[in-house]
Amino acid sequence: MKVHTQNPSVPGQGRRRQRNRKTRKTERSQQKRIQKAEASWTTSQKVALFGLGAVVVCGAAYLIYQTMSNGNISHFEGVDIKQLDRPIVQFPEQFYRMPYNGHMSSFDGRSLCLIDQDYPNPKYCDRFGLFIEQLLKIQHPHLYNAPISDLPQPVGHILSLDQFDTPVVRSSLGVLAGDRLGISRISVHQNPNLVQNFKNSLRMIENVVLKNPQEFFSKNPSEILKTVLDSHRRLFDRLPNLAFLPGEYRSEYSFVAPANSQTVEEYLNLAIERGALKDSPKLLDIVLEKLKQGPDKFIQEIDASERRFFEKYFGTINPYPQEIPELMNGLAVTLKKVGNGILERSIDPIKAASTIHCQIGKIHPFGDGNGRVARLWMNTLLQLGGYRAVIFPEDDAYTEAITKELGGASGAFASFLEKIIIWNRQQGH
Repeated sequence: MKVHTQNPSVPGQGRRRQRNRKTRKTERSQQKRIQKAEASWTTSQKVALFGLGAVVVCGAAYLIYQTMSNGNISHFEGVDIKQLDRPIVQFPEQFYRMPYNGHMSSFDGRSLCLIDQDYPNPKYCDRFGLFIEQLLKIQHPHLYNAPISDLPQPVGHILSLDQFDTPVVRSSLGVLAGDRLGISRISVHQNPNLVQNFKNSLRMIENVVLKNPQEFFSKNPSEILKTVLDSHRRLFDRLPNLAFLPGEYRSEYSFVAPANSQTVEEYLNLAIERGALKDSPKLLDIVLEKLKQGPDKFIQEIDASERRFFEKYFGTINPYPQEIPELMNGLAVTLKKVGNGILERSIDPIKAASTIHCQIGKIHPFGDGNGRVARLWMNTLLQLGGYRAVIFPEDDAYTEAITKELGGASGAFASFLEKIIIWNRQQGH
């Protein structure tokens, strides 16, 4: 899905890795790993790695939000979901590495690995991230040496790992020949503050909400809302070139549409595919013409029939900016109610988490980061109710479940979330 002014999916546990002979005895800090890697490569290895790198196209950077494909979790149905009889105070260790659905961060936050269905060994993401960074340093020093703050956020140089997954590289990086990486692509030269900010937001929620939930949910809704806004502000702290104010509501009109629908031609193709052309050619012409003006003018100028037509065939128009404060006040009231209900064991945590997640998604209060905030608070309520926080293995099914729920299929996302909890347990989380 494409949000016009955003949208963000998850992994699974890899197998036990086997350590390389002598090159990986110490990994105490990222700097030591870099120095050790450079020192341990022989001249012949460097030549081989350079040759592999010759086929790399660093090209133009593009947004890291990519959808996973061919994910399937339905075969886990029937597996018991484990629930503790108390709140879980700390988020799982692997969760700190997952700022986006379907992406694992390297230890230092400079790389993002696109997960390939199963949850990989985090060290593989670390090692391949380091390897690609060194390749970038050799081949494209102008990119490697570019100040991080000058790079758009959250953008990096995205490379497929197919050409690098060779016996030579595996041996250099301590990956067993028959072991599955679980990584399909990797984005390097990321701003490490992206991942650090995510960790900071998680730690704030642990300290303020999960360590003393009775105190937190006894607060006034206005105080609870301040914490929600603070969780968003922390996600974007110290990031450059932002087109919005962290922790504040968006001031632009916006809508959510398929990720492959950004030009009028793409919308026309989608209209033909979904039957909009046969339904009303006149309305289609009007909507396409107004889309050329951009989200703000488009939303302000369409009438009721044009809006219904757009939402039937193309996407969802988010609430208007002037409606957001009241809607978020209502969200805080709901959050207080379900939080206390979970503590009193009168409300199902999965249903409560699903409700808050979908409510934030429907309001779409921020200029960016709506998905991350929705999942932060969804996972907070899961942990409050004794379920460990979850990560999503692929984005298509996630988006489809949200769309069904917001389209009127009550319980669709909660049912999907149950399957995701099961999938996470199967991965060993």
